[in-house]
Amino acid sequence: MRHDYALHTLGEGEFEDFVCKICLHWLGPGVIPFCTGPDGGRDARFHGTATHFPSSKSPLKGKTVIQAKHCGSADASCSDASFKTKFRKEEIPRVRGLVKDGVLDHYLLFTNRKLSGKADKDYEKRVLGVGAKTATVIARERLHLELDTRKELLAAVPAIGANLTPLRFMSTDLASIIPQVAKALASTKASVSDSAHNFTFVKKNSRKNRLNRLTRAYYEFIEKESLPYFQTVKKFLENRRNESYADLYHDTADELKQKITVYRNHFDTFDEILLCIRDEVISSNPDLKSNRRLVNLLLHYMYFDCDIGRHA
Repeated sequence: MRHDYALHTLGEGEFEDFVCKICLHWLGPGVIPFCTGPDGGRDARFHGTATHFPSSKSPLKGKTVIQAKHCGSADASCSDASFKTKFRKEEIPRVRGLVKDGVLDHYLLFTNRKLSGKADKDYEKRVLGVGAKTATVIARERLHLELDTRKELLAAVPAIGANLTPLRFMSTDLASIIPQVAKALASTKASVSDSAHNFTFVKKNSRKNRLNRLTRAYYEFIEKESLPYFQTVKKFLENRRNESYADLYHDTADELKQKITVYRNHFDTFDEILLCIRDEVISSNPDLKSNRRLVNLLLHYMYFDCDIGRHA
């Protein structure tokens, strides 16, 4: 699974705190943290020889200015015309002034926007054009790499760690159904073989598995562990006395269907999606740790019943 740390969901202060912690590692303890209010274009600064940026053998030496530009959009790019225009009209004059005042040799721009090679060169050229010795844009791709390789950052900036599960949803609704399903399973008199035989839409799943990239191994796991109990779940949800629980089930399935549609590309297989949802339910509802099998059961039922996942 490819992690999307959802940096766009951070507040500006949280993003600045994240950038500052990166700079403490890259440049050294001499980084002066961000301050609130007007800062003349400087979010943070470092004077001296960097610890290991851009490398330990050839570190930056001199006066480094660090600027953080956060955007609340998940699809924002450094190539966006509005961002480029604002940078040219507002940031470049500030950089020129800092160079003139003798407080800027190196310029580091951190942003959670996407960055293309062409845009990278454009920004570098503009900053160098007003007197900076070096200019570097550290955008979303590089920030994600830093998070992938330095897990301690997740603990240092909890708001980012909270974004690691892209399929977050209101799991308490699903959790409230589990005890009722457990009672239904305990009281049912239907045999396991009859239950599996009577679940008529099983045959549809060969094509569905290919569409959703559910592996054969995981499908066989569902058949063995969950399929025998699907008929009981079906009867439970169709029973009018359980209408309120059925509503919670369908509301949850609808929410998950939307989340899966949006974040499908973050997962290679549908196996990973089902496991991610299960882990989210259990981590958010610790009382269900002893009922992990039933969490799996309901999620597997959603998939087989085409409540989640593509079917055409």
